[in-house]
Amino acid sequence: MSYSFKYRTKCGGDTFKKRMLKNIAGVNSILFGVGLFLTLGFCASAVTKGYNRNGIFVLVKEKKEVSLLENMEKDELEQYNLASVMLFTQLVEENSTIAINELANEKREQRIREEEKKRAAEEARRKKLEEKKRKEQQQKTQKAEATSRGGYSVSKSELDLLEKIVMAEAGAEPYEGKIAVVNVIMNRVAHKSYPNTIKGVVFQKGQFTPARNGRVWKMKPTAEVKKAVKEALNGKRVVGKDVLYFLNPDIAKDQTIPRTKKFVKRIGGHAFYK
Repeated sequence: MSYSFKYRTKCGGDTFKKRMLKNIAGVNSILFGVGLFLTLGFCASAVTKGYNRNGIFVLVKEKKEVSLLENMEKDELEQYNLASVMLFTQLVEENSTIAINELANEKREQRIREEEKKRAAEEARRKKLEEKKRKEQQQKTQKAEATSRGGYSVSKSELDLLEKIVMAEAGAEPYEGKIAVVNVIMNRVAHKSYPNTIKGVVFQKGQFTPARNGRVWKMKPTAEVKKAVKEALNGKRVVGKDVLYFLNPDIAKDQTIPRTKKFVKRIGGHAFYK
């Protein structure tokens, strides 16, 4: 009071009143500013809270979307893994089937090869046995032929020569006459007074005219001649082992044999002597 009074006294009444009004206006301005500040702060807070709420909602929404995407990706991953497992299983099964088929084919081919090899071995064994039997039979035949010819073995070339000379000498004679000619030739081969080979007997000087003039090589023996030669070599006889001569007495110019040798028989046009 004393201050106000002194101040008022010092400044005067009107001045004090003005001063007081000015101070009140300043306080009101301050209060208005504070209120405005608080109001703005409240609004800012409200906006901030609203923004935060919206942000949270957005974050929650984004989280849900992320979770949904993760779940979708997880499902897709599981489906992919399942498909991979199924594909792998299918490939394994297919490969196993292929491997089994290949193994079965390989086994089948191996079995076929073994069977073919076995058949080939059996065939070779059979042929070997047949060849052995054939050789044994041939040896028996040759032995029998050799026995009938005094142990003489006829070669292929000699067989051909024998067939040709029989064809030349007795081609037109009866079958027995052909065999008789073979008997005479083989009797000479076995006789000590004549060469010991068919070729030697056939080409002996002055004995067989077709051999001397070369006509023997032009002969083509018939099937009957070959059969007669074969039968004679296998032991068939029409004349005995001592019969060494034959000729056609009706056309022979030399009659020495008919005069000096013993007549045995006549077969066709040929007369046989010993």
